[in-house]
Amino acid sequence: MAEPLPDAPRWRGVNHLALVTPDMDATVRFYAGVLGMPLVATTMAGPMRHYFFEMADGNTIAFFEVAGAETFAKPAGGPSDRAIQLDHISFNVPDEHSLEMLRKRLLSAGSEVTEVVDHDVMRSIYFTDPNGIALEASYWVVDVTVDFENDTLFDVTPRTPEGAVTGQFYVFYCIAITKFSDMGAYLTGSVIGKHKLVPHISPKKTWEGFFGALAFSLLASAGLFALMPGHLSVLNWTHAVVLGLLLGFAAVIGDLAESIIKRSTGVKDSGNMLPGIGGALDSQPEFTTRWAVPRD
Repeated sequence: MAEPLPDAPRWRGVNHLALVTPDMDATVRFYAGVLGMPLVATTMAGPMRHYFFEMADGNTIAFFEVAGAETFAKPAGGPSDRAIQLDHISFNVPDEHSLEMLRKRLLSAGSEVTEVVDHDVMRSIYFTDPNGIALEASYWVVDVTVDFENDTLFDVTPRTPEGAVTGQFYVFYCIAITKFSDMGAYLTGSVIGKHKLVPHISPKKTWEGFFGALAFSLLASAGLFALMPGHLSVLNWTHAVVLGLLLGFAAVIGDLAESIIKRSTGVKDSGNMLPGIGGALDSQPEFTTRWAVPRD
């Protein structure tokens, strides 16, 4: 005689209904802006953005962004010979014990089911129904429908198809800060510069310009981090302040190093590839000096 199944879990509605969209921005505008469902969490599923909209306590509708996915209209309950838009359904359970008991129940019934998968904000198991519909059971580790003001729930960091963080915004961040350092040095040195920094290397550079460079790079670093924290998610405010000062300092040192090279070779500009700004080398000495600093 077969052993009786373990007790069924106490279901708590739909954890999240997972759908697919080719346009996440339009989806956010409709669900949050038109329907009034708050956007309570974002995450990355490999290269795909995954956004959650609250329907009720513990219940959300979620969208994977799949670039180029084809969409079509179908009446509710009507048949279609097209691929169905539903990805899978996740049912909500109250806690990990319920999730583990459900997994045992499924295994006892002969169903294939995954191990518990940790998604940070939730833990889940995956299985299918007799019709082949993909199902999931989940419980919230952090209930995003209650704690949706928690900044750690939002992850919009650009990633590779393998899920690794990409670096284009960090490159932009470093270049932008060094350029702001240049502007700060030039503007403050031109307006209030009186005390020469190292006249035997660069006669026009002043201590006022040096501190102006640090101030502008610090403001640029803080401003960029405030404007796009999701794209610079590896950093925090302490990093933004320290890097702003370090990159500003490195920019000044790099500029002085280039002045030494040009003075020793008896040339004014490093080339004529980029006329009007002293040549190609003048456009990036601070950046190359920054990356010449040894790192662990």
